[in-house]
Amino acid sequence: MDLEEAFKETGEFGKGQKKLFFMTMFLHMFCAFNTLQHVLVGAKPEHFACIEPNLKNIHQPCNQTCNKYTFPGEFYTTIAHEWSLVCSNRYKIEMSGSIYMGGLMAGCLIFGFLSDKYGRRLIMLLVNILSSLFLYSAALSFNYYMYAVCRFFNGVFIGGAILVSFVVLTESVGSGIRGSLGVLCAAAFAVGISIFGFIGYFIYNWRLLIIITGLPGLFLSVYFYIKLLESPRWLLSCGRVEDAENVMEVIARRNGKKVAPIKLKKPETNNKKSINILTALKIGKLRTHFLILVFNWFVNSLVYYGLSMGSGNFSPNIYINEGLGGLIELPAYVLVYLLLDRLGRKILLAAALIISAVSSFVLFFLTYNNISNWTTFGLATIGKLMISGSFCIAYIYSAELFPTIVRSNLMGLCSVAARIGGMIAPLMPTIKYHQKNSPQWLLYFILCLIAGIGVFFLQETCNKPTINTLEDVIGQSNSRPNKAYYRGEDEIELLNAEEMAGENA
Repeated sequence: MDLEEAFKETGEFGKGQKKLFFMTMFLHMFCAFNTLQHVLVGAKPEHFACIEPNLKNIHQPCNQTCNKYTFPGEFYTTIAHEWSLVCSNRYKIEMSGSIYMGGLMAGCLIFGFLSDKYGRRLIMLLVNILSSLFLYSAALSFNYYMYAVCRFFNGVFIGGAILVSFVVLTESVGSGIRGSLGVLCAAAFAVGISIFGFIGYFIYNWRLLIIITGLPGLFLSVYFYIKLLESPRWLLSCGRVEDAENVMEVIARRNGKKVAPIKLKKPETNNKKSINILTALKIGKLRTHFLILVFNWFVNSLVYYGLSMGSGNFSPNIYINEGLGGLIELPAYVLVYLLLDRLGRKILLAAALIISAVSSFVLFFLTYNNISNWTTFGLATIGKLMISGSFCIAYIYSAELFPTIVRSNLMGLCSVAARIGGMIAPLMPTIKYHQKNSPQWLLYFILCLIAGIGVFFLQETCNKPTINTLEDVIGQSNSRPNKAYYRGEDEIELLNAEEMAGENA
């Protein structure tokens, strides 16, 4: 039997898989704690004065040569308070956030490749343990530079955890349930943002805040070490049929089902443990999907963070603002959850991007004419809701369009594009045109519109079998039989009949 038939026997989403799902949601909440940490841990002091040397002009402390500051009226402590990151050192606060985003980008690229080569389970265990190690090292940092280094490596391993956890979840369930799980994982990240903000409201010391919010990472490391199984789809794509059969039988037992010994159909291609990604992208259809999606991820990230910064604050309290900022995304995930399997990925993703483009286009004219009121706030919020939903769908869509054998690798590259967009986003509000802060909205409109149109060149994946091999990619677009050619010991190149004929000519 093939793998989809095996999942129907063992259960597409049974008790054991539900436990994995809830732990993955818990992990994504923990990743949200880490990703948004700099917002609270690096909160900027509103009031400060120079105390060393003890100069009299406390109203303009940045105009003095000062070695140490005091912060009157501040009831919380952050890295800015502890290491006097004000005045000429203020830039270091923003830099810590950019350093973490750089780590995320590196992690997605590195661990996408490693999980395709060495398996999902090993990499999941590695990133969970090391992310907690560097998180607690950051909490114990004795100066800013140690903190920044720890944040970078924390970002590296959190980037791997976000990517690989989603991949292993979608590969461990039946095809019919994977879309809904992707939406719920995205919602879990938003809930994690809110929980982190509300926890911070009661914990005023930045070191204690990191230590307490890092506890889930320790629990998850132990849980995954004991319970996490290797992805059966990855094992099968590597030709390890017997190992995949054993994993499927464990899934059946955990789901409380008694099944006959599972015998899986061997993959038709001579798959190796890893395939050169450049070789995989020689397949025209896969290359087209990849280029459209990598641009899509870049746009989603850039516009998401840009709209977040342009929509304003809900409360002057940074902790309440953080909590509400996550909750406002939830309606978008509810909408995606309800419509994803009804309308399909293609239509819903294109619609979300185009609606976000329209809201940005209207905002362009409003801000150009210096109109700033609840209308602009509402339009920015609608844009953010749509782009939140779009980002969620793009994540699910990518996992379904990319074959198992290179899925983590290609999604890692998409995530790198997203991190680049995230790093550019803070610069967008600084764009000026005739002293009016409006061109950013025009740029969001153009980018979202192009990304939305590009989606129509993707194929629909709703309720279709998971793509496991490179031959599956070719087989979807050709009714004639496909042939495989193998070049050398370390490379495989798959060509469909038309491509082969062109090569021979």
